[in-house]
Amino acid sequence: MRTNKNFRYILFVFTLLHYIVSLGQEQKLLTDGEIAYNKYQKAKSLYKQGKYSEAEYELRRIGVIGVVLKDSWLKEIEPFKKNLVSCIELEKQLNPSDSTALLNIYGINPDDPTAQEYVKRDQEKKDKIKIIPNSSNNKKDQFIEQKNIFDDSIKKIELVLQNVIEKYQTDSMIFSNTINDANRKIEEANRKIEDVNREIEDANKKIQRYQKILNAFYWYNDSIALASKQDENKKMIYYFINKEGSEINNLKEWDNAEPFDATFVGYAKVKKKDTEYLIDTFDNREKYGNREEYGKPNNGVTALDLSGNNYHAQTDNLTGQVKDPLSNIFPSNKHDITGKIKILNLHNTQIDGFYPDDTTEFHSLEYLDLSDNYLSMSSSLEGLKDLPSLKYLILRNSRINKLTAGFTKLNNLTYLDISRNKIDATNLRYIIEELIKNRIGKKLTLLIDEKQEEYIESIKDKMEKAEWKIIIVPEKIN
Repeated sequence: MRTNKNFRYILFVFTLLHYIVSLGQEQKLLTDGEIAYNKYQKAKSLYKQGKYSEAEYELRRIGVIGVVLKDSWLKEIEPFKKNLVSCIELEKQLNPSDSTALLNIYGINPDDPTAQEYVKRDQEKKDKIKIIPNSSNNKKDQFIEQKNIFDDSIKKIELVLQNVIEKYQTDSMIFSNTINDANRKIEEANRKIEDVNREIEDANKKIQRYQKILNAFYWYNDSIALASKQDENKKMIYYFINKEGSEINNLKEWDNAEPFDATFVGYAKVKKKDTEYLIDTFDNREKYGNREEYGKPNNGVTALDLSGNNYHAQTDNLTGQVKDPLSNIFPSNKHDITGKIKILNLHNTQIDGFYPDDTTEFHSLEYLDLSDNYLSMSSSLEGLKDLPSLKYLILRNSRINKLTAGFTKLNNLTYLDISRNKIDATNLRYIIEELIKNRIGKKLTLLIDEKQEEYIESIKDKMEKAEWKIIIVPEKIN
């Protein structure tokens, strides 16, 4: 048993030593392989220079370590080696007795063991080979022919290399010229960019100046503003412009004018000679008149402005009846006149209602302003249902508590201002929903205050779907 253990121990040690030696040999093989390949490259270089013996000498040195060369290297070396040996043999047959001289010619040390082997081998050939001049000449011709073939190959290779170099130089020159052209174009582009940047900077300055001018105007619907100029007699002329600064020709020129929305929503008040008009953006004109103008016979007024007058309802001392507040406004033949009025401004006239008796003859009325009045009674707005053509209705700050059912019949309404009134939330939501139902496909601009906005929060989506425009009017500042 002990012997077996010793044997196994010895076997293990031997195996370990063999493995270590193998590693060392493998490392040596790798190193020798690199040396051999370098020798092969050197031999090729010498061969190309015509130094065949020196090349063969390098190959013989490779032979010592050739066993470690890879197969691919050996396959490359073999034909070269055969050709090299053939050249050397041809050289030696030219003068086989002068091996030492050949060694000196090729710069090989005669004391080198390999060189001595050449001398020994040549001496043996001298003893065995009988030199035949004709044979020598044939060998010489073969050698010269083979050398010429090799030289031709070298020249062809050099020619190919020269063509490659010339092409590279040509391509390099073209590439260099291309780079130079590109750089010139880049410089030119940079100069143009700088010019453009300066132009942009100048344009931005002009835009800023232009914007300041634009901001100085009041723009109705963000598209129309009032402007003025002097004619050749230095008389002021008023006209309307668009945001490009061009005159809007269809709105004409006037001796005097106010901007749109200044007094009447959607209208501009203008004057030509002694006649005043209200015009819309399509130059539809309504002759404007106040209380004094309206009292003239055949006045032709269709836009009546009675704002600021006191038409508060009064009680007849004899009968005790409340007089119609509008009876003080219109003459006895009002039925012939009121049917022509399209615009009526009763702002701040102290009236307490617009009753059916007042409205039956206003079948052409499109614009009614009842703001800043006392319309708190439930019957104050009953007459509105008889105004089928009404488009603009302004009831701002008129102490309204409830909107009557007559509102739901205003199918042509496009502008409604009910802000700054204490309208019941339920009533407000009901009237709005009914208007939406009865006015399918018709848009409406609705002006309400912040408190009323809270009331309609639950139906805002319906209003948006109907494409209503909601404008929030701020609380009144006392």
